Amino acid sequence: MKDNTPEVLQALFEQNFGEKPTELQMLPASGSARKYLRLSSKNHRAIGTFGADVKENETFLQMAKFFASKQLRVPQVYGVSADRHCYLQEDFGNQSLLHLLQSKRRDSVDFPKEVEDRYANILQELLEWQLEGSKGLDFSICYPEAKFDRIGILKDLRYFKSYFLHVSEIPYSERAIEADFERLAAHCLSADDQYFVYRDFQSRNIMIVGEENAYIDFQGGRQGPLAYDVVSLLFQARAGLPKEAKERLLNHYVTAAHDRYGIDPESILDTFNSFVWVRVLQTLGAYGFRGIIQRKEHFLKSIPPALENLKSLLDTYPGSAKLECLPKLLNHLLESDWCQQFKPISRKASPLTVDIKSFSYKRALPSDPSGNGGGFIFDCRHLYNPGRYEEYKQLTGHDKSVQVFLETKSKLPQFLKDVYSTVDRAVEKYIDRGFENLQVSFGCTGGRHRSVYSAEQLKKHLLSKYPIKVEIQHIERELEAKGL
Repeated sequence: MKDNTPEVLQALFEQNFGEKPTELQMLPASGSARKYLRLSSKNHRAIGTFGADVKENETFLQMAKFFASKQLRVPQVYGVSADRHCYLQEDFGNQSLLHLLQSKRRDSVDFPKEVEDRYANILQELLEWQLEGSKGLDFSICYPEAKFDRIGILKDLRYFKSYFLHVSEIPYSERAIEADFERLAAHCLSADDQYFVYRDFQSRNIMIVGEENAYIDFQGGRQGPLAYDVVSLLFQARAGLPKEAKERLLNHYVTAAHDRYGIDPESILDTFNSFVWVRVLQTLGAYGFRGIIQRKEHFLKSIPPALENLKSLLDTYPGSAKLECLPKLLNHLLESDWCQQFKPISRKASPLTVDIKSFSYKRALPSDPSGNGGGFIFDCRHLYNPGRYEEYKQLTGHDKSVQVFLETKSKLPQFLKDVYSTVDRAVEKYIDRGFENLQVSFGCTGGRHRSVYSAEQLKKHLLSKYPIKVEIQHIERELEAKGL
């Protein structure tokens, strides 16, 4: 993100609402390079977006206007920067369909009926996107491609080959796997492809706003067949819908397509399983690239359920195309030692306590009361220091303005990715061996900004991932409180 992006978005906010934003909050990174910032004032709030790809931004802006004219619930665009890199859009809140599903599942292992009813309603709205949304849409504005055709399908399948299968180092025949890819693509292309394909129609991109559903992240849409978006929703790995629920919802969708638009159900069902194969493999490729290669935590966490999705695919959804190589190869992949590393982490409580400390290098290094002689010590002093600026000097890593500074103007997010990767390996080994203590310390010059923020982020990361206890101590802050 450009260093001046928060300032540009704040200026856009004030220009459009007549109020300066009083709160800024960086939102979690998505699978793209876009960055999102929530801006709030007394009477208004918005999502500020930065995208380096101006063509992609223009596609979003034009599509948002077009779909709004079709009465589809998409974000209103409030303002756009002169260079077209930044824009403000409507804030639909934090409750996505995935969040709803996960919250309702806490007390039930089944697929809650109220959530299934919501899915059914969304599938009916999907038909509006696909059919009504395609009427009058100039597909030439779609980016990066106007149509989901043979090239697009093969690109998805090769994404899996390049960023998951190849990374696993499982041997395979290039010629044989490409022949199966061609068979899948040919069968998928036998479907009618005159509709709008949302492209990433999954529960993280569907927001719950009261009783309504709202839709985001549609700028990758293009012309194509109906089945792909249905597969994207029903076979999302993180959602983990039961097989019986998928079948009920699919039947609901094809019935609605027939009753409302006269579409023959068989025209959708004939290629449905082949699209399941394409989407499941494409998703694994995305998780391989974003997770294994780029080390984005959300995508690493998604690999275990995605592998379960793949296993279910092989067991339950034979490809409509006659595949010769892929089924055997994928079974071999699932049984490989390489895939075993992605087994879901046991949620059985561990005796491990991770003791996280922030400190100032102007004082002594932290002691280790466990008697183990210390642990990891990470030096944050090489990171851009907000303490050099007057407006941040009396603040700490707990303050939002400092957090925004560190997330947008320093290399701290990348630094923390490396920290997570290092500490995770130790934590998992300590859990396996039944160890009880691990200490991790972060130091910076004053012990107020970079180290405090890093310590808090690691605590949040570990508690979200492992069944352990985490204790945190900000040494310099405690000494300052005592006047020392």
